[in-house]
Amino acid sequence: MASPIVQESTSPEERLLKLLSEPSVQSMLTTVSRLPVFSKEMALAFKDDLDLLLALKQLKYFWNLPQSQLAILLEVMARQLEGPSQAAPFQEFLRVLTQTPNHAKNIKHLNDQLPAEVKAEYLRNAEYLETADAHAVYPTSIYRQCDGFTLATKDASTIEAVMSTTLTTTIKIARKVLEPSNHLLYNIYKPLGRCVAVVDDKVDAIYGKELDAYFADHGIEFKKIVSSGNEADKDIRDVERILVSLKKAGQGRQGRGVEEHCTEVGLADPQSNKIAPPEDRFVVTPTDLMITTLTKTQDMAAVGEVVRMLDGVDGMVVKYSTQPSEALRNISVQTAKTNPNWAEMEKKGATSRLLEAGRGVIWPLCTLKQLVAGCLQFWEAEMISGQAEGQLLQLLVKFGRVKKVLDIGTFTGYSSLAMAEALPEEPLTTVLISLPCTVGLAGSGWVMSSLLRPTSDHYPSGRSRSGGRDQLAKSCCSGDGRVVTLERQEEAAKMAAENWASSPHVGKIESRVGEAQALLQALASQGESFDLVFLDVDKPGYFALYQTLMETGLLRVGGLLAVDNTMYKGEELTGERLSVNGEGARALNAGLLADDRVLQVMLPLRDGLTLAFRQH
Repeated sequence: MASPIVQESTSPEERLLKLLSEPSVQSMLTTVSRLPVFSKEMALAFKDDLDLLLALKQLKYFWNLPQSQLAILLEVMARQLEGPSQAAPFQEFLRVLTQTPNHAKNIKHLNDQLPAEVKAEYLRNAEYLETADAHAVYPTSIYRQCDGFTLATKDASTIEAVMSTTLTTTIKIARKVLEPSNHLLYNIYKPLGRCVAVVDDKVDAIYGKELDAYFADHGIEFKKIVSSGNEADKDIRDVERILVSLKKAGQGRQGRGVEEHCTEVGLADPQSNKIAPPEDRFVVTPTDLMITTLTKTQDMAAVGEVVRMLDGVDGMVVKYSTQPSEALRNISVQTAKTNPNWAEMEKKGATSRLLEAGRGVIWPLCTLKQLVAGCLQFWEAEMISGQAEGQLLQLLVKFGRVKKVLDIGTFTGYSSLAMAEALPEEPLTTVLISLPCTVGLAGSGWVMSSLLRPTSDHYPSGRSRSGGRDQLAKSCCSGDGRVVTLERQEEAAKMAAENWASSPHVGKIESRVGEAQALLQALASQGESFDLVFLDVDKPGYFALYQTLMETGLLRVGGLLAVDNTMYKGEELTGERLSVNGEGARALNAGLLADDRVLQVMLPLRDGLTLAFRQH
């Protein structure tokens, strides 16, 4: 939707404001601003498109970027994602924008000119980042990220602190850099309005005139400081001369520095191609575990190709699986946006959904590229079903002609909606019953029917408050195709219902909130049974929930049970002591093996998905 905007006949300033107000662009910018763009995981996710990775690293700081630099980055995004034809309108837009007097001013200076609701959203994001990632709002350099942690005694007589700095570097081996048609240097210095360069006197003798001509042709102020690069001149006096010249040129310490970009011509050192051991790689799947183990060896050349192939397995699975619906992609995006909030919610006692291993919060890592096109996806953390897993669930629903699904563990609603999309489309009849009740009535929590779309006055899917009393909105469905989904955390269930609201399949989903065992007993007492049950909750409770499903008949004879995370990070492969979650997964696996009522198979999809067919 951004391309038509930049082709309008209005002024470039007006088009830029409209572009920033476009919901898809605003969503993309705020989402990228929260990503860990300097992380190893992010680099690995975009290892096949380094130009896009570079653009994302800079877009994280969009709030402080010059207007023309944002236009350059959007052009890069369009070219990398959609091709040269889609990038052409952005190139023309950039051309006219750079002719305006304020193109070098930061994006945040436009905020007062944006519509009130758009301005408020950008300010909310900036306010959030001040706490979560202050460098994204107040960068000393968009190529450097600093972090620190300080502790002190009450009287401040003893202070302990840890500080770190992460730098990102781009090296390009390029030819004909000084031809005016080559925009490599233009893209860096045009948004800044000038270039101050320290040039070796021998280089100046050969390329000096071409340097002057290049920047003059592009209307970029060029201040050249020629200095000797001889080894004999590399002492403190030469450094002093350069610093004095920089000062005269008005190049202070604040700002963006003299050399943001380094273009080298020559052969790379073969030693630089060694793969660094990813010591901090976050282990989620057995593949992660194997890669971490392999890269501990010193003979990196011997395992480099294996690492590359293993790292590509998940990407290949996604590539050749049916792509998810727009609604499911939106859930991935919305989940990523809310991920940083879980730690704060945990502190307030509103949730217990934190990853283990000291990670603290669930944070997203981009794996696929379709950012502008609305296809942003993430390396999902433990609690959101992945694309391939969602497609497998849809295939099981369709192949088994499933009509009734029980989803234990809603989180933000990906698996529930995935299965609902695959259910039959027979018409449903809705009966709304409103009666006073208490949250947790009879130990079953509360019920919310997704047949009622959420509004600002309702809890998700129909649960509302009136006169200080909860109202229970319950739907009775006379047609086929129904998902009952259970969630312990009220906040997560609310997010899920909001994520489903725009889907045409929302009417097939019924959400219940409370402890899983109590909710299962309530369903059993109502005579419910299901064709397919998807279990994805706290691993220590897996086996007890399985026993309840079998003993109550909630999983009918002839029904299928799908259980996520049954290889739990590959912990059992290490032979070491298992975590609490690892023990829970193993207890279920052992219980399934010992139960002759089921036939099961464990699939090595992500960190294990087990399918168990109830034969009697």
